[in-house]
Amino acid sequence: MNTNRTLKNTYGLAAGVTLAAPVHAASIGALSAGLAPWMLLGIPAVAALWWLMKSTPMKPVRQIFPGISLLYNLKTEEQTPTRMPWWQYIPITLAAASVIGALAKPEWNQQQTPLSGSGPVMLVVDNGWAAARHWKARTEQLDHLIARAERAGRTIMIIPTAAPQDGSPIAVQGPVGAAEARQLVARMKAHPWPANREAALKALSGLENKQQTSVIWLSDGLSDKGAAPLTQKLQTFGTLTVIEDEKNVAPRLIDQPAGSTENLTIAVRRSQSVAGEDVTLTATDDAGNPLDSAVARFKAGESKAEAIFKLPPAIGNEVTSITIEGDNNAGARVLIDERFRRRPVGVIQTGQPHSAQTLLNESDYVGQALGPYVDLHQGTIDELLKRKLAVVVMADSAPVGSAQSRNIDTWVREGGTLLRFAGPRLAEQSPTTPDTLLPLKLRSGSRTLGGSVSGGKEGKIAPFAPGSPFAGLTLPDNISIKQQVLPQPGLDNDDNTWARLQDGTPLVTARKHGSGQIILMHTTADPQWGNVAYSGLFVDMLRAIVATSQGVAGKLEGGEISLPPVKVMDGQGRLSTPTDAVRPLTGQAITDNEVSPRHPPGFYGNQSMKQAHNLSVAVPELKALGDLPGAPARKIYEAGKKDLDLTGYLWAGAFSFLLLDLGIMLWQRRGTRATPRKTAAAPMPGQ
Repeated sequence: MNTNRTLKNTYGLAAGVTLAAPVHAASIGALSAGLAPWMLLGIPAVAALWWLMKSTPMKPVRQIFPGISLLYNLKTEEQTPTRMPWWQYIPITLAAASVIGALAKPEWNQQQTPLSGSGPVMLVVDNGWAAARHWKARTEQLDHLIARAERAGRTIMIIPTAAPQDGSPIAVQGPVGAAEARQLVARMKAHPWPANREAALKALSGLENKQQTSVIWLSDGLSDKGAAPLTQKLQTFGTLTVIEDEKNVAPRLIDQPAGSTENLTIAVRRSQSVAGEDVTLTATDDAGNPLDSAVARFKAGESKAEAIFKLPPAIGNEVTSITIEGDNNAGARVLIDERFRRRPVGVIQTGQPHSAQTLLNESDYVGQALGPYVDLHQGTIDELLKRKLAVVVMADSAPVGSAQSRNIDTWVREGGTLLRFAGPRLAEQSPTTPDTLLPLKLRSGSRTLGGSVSGGKEGKIAPFAPGSPFAGLTLPDNISIKQQVLPQPGLDNDDNTWARLQDGTPLVTARKHGSGQIILMHTTADPQWGNVAYSGLFVDMLRAIVATSQGVAGKLEGGEISLPPVKVMDGQGRLSTPTDAVRPLTGQAITDNEVSPRHPPGFYGNQSMKQAHNLSVAVPELKALGDLPGAPARKIYEAGKKDLDLTGYLWAGAFSFLLLDLGIMLWQRRGTRATPRKTAAAPMPGQ
């Protein structure tokens, strides 16, 4: 019968591809003859050698005739044996057998994964995020299975269940030989998105099961809606074996963070809930430096645990990710956008937006400065307070009544940041009705710089103090302040001052108000009292102020969002440069909780405004792989147990037996040396 079968006849694929059946390796149970079984034909030679050594007498010891001294060495008993002693021909026989066995390259199979049927061996591999934690165990198992298929003369098919990194559909790879299969495994890796078993099932729909084979599913241990249909489909190809992790190494996943920077709550889920378990979480900054750690304690039977980080704002603002210690996958890392929170900014509109008088509109100066860097909203105070905002900007001319002031006061006490600008209205405020939305009490009126009182000199900004949020900003030489409001004298004025003029008077002051803060810039947001609004320093100062806010939780608002990728995760949870396949994060992708090759977990936006896109949004349920249809065989990954190559041991044995035989020969010859010739004179005749 022809050993070549077309692939179309076997699995219904395109004609023209043939599968050649190579010579099968001989095996006895777990012992296989390896890749040179024809060398076992030398075994009869060992039996012939045994018979020859047993039947042939030993070669007699040869002695040089020593003259008359030979008489002294004569012995009456017979010295020539009739055959070789058994204790000498056994080492030679064993040495010959070891050499033949070593040439056959035998292996001892420590794992007995069944390879039933006769078609190409099918290897189904879960290579989503949950497989990354113990990816080495998967690759070792794949290498073992490929070696067994190679010894059995079988080709291999590999079916991944996670979408490729380039975003192309899942496809069946093979049938291929063992060498090419090893190359496919070397290129395969775990991805940072979930496995898609429904897509894998679709890839298998074009195959036919005309020839039964062995199917091995290297599972990640998680269940989903595609697990049962995929199991049923795989069983149509032959005997199915499911390999999975032990229960104590089940996948774990970090959920989205909750709470505030002073009380950050992190929830961890696991797929198995049999035994208790302590999971250590580490908070890190943008450079990967650890900032703090906390422990989530699972009780027996629980599948969810929480850890709480109690961080001061100065440290909490530096946190960019939380990771599970010892895990290396995308599910074990949650990213914190905008140093844990987004910081949307609301600007109270002071005039008609986009009007002809835009350059005279204070709110538009603020909007143009912050617009490229933050999620900016403009409107009335009532409209803005309905949103989740981190900062509210109130220019001097903002229309805010007493009732709205009370609403702002409540909002600030709950954690918001209010940024105010001075101006003529604030300067004319009556001292008898002080404004509570100020960091310090103000004097009546304003101070004019550049006039006779100030010696004709306009105000210049002094270098920022090291502890100021503006520390490190470059001061242009052309910035000048013409007018400002001054605070009343107080003991805490210096502690609440963030920026000063060169004469020591405050330019920016701030104070805590409940859980939030109130900040006042002692000049206007437009060029009316100085030219700072025209400068890049104005942009940098506003961004620094926004960075001091606590931020808010939640997703970006609006349906027209398109955030380019900044850094994305790989399967091991490491941030790297995005590939060409990664697309900008859209509002629809956020709504659909899409985590895929197009939108992998990572940071999107820009360096100043980053949106964290985490894996947990795409995994609403973490459930272990339970009973499967048809009750396939279930096995555990056995990392490190590879087939044992016996070739080296047999060569060592052959060498040892030869050394033993040499020792026996030397021992036999120890008494065969000639007796030294005596020097006594021969007797004279007649004596």
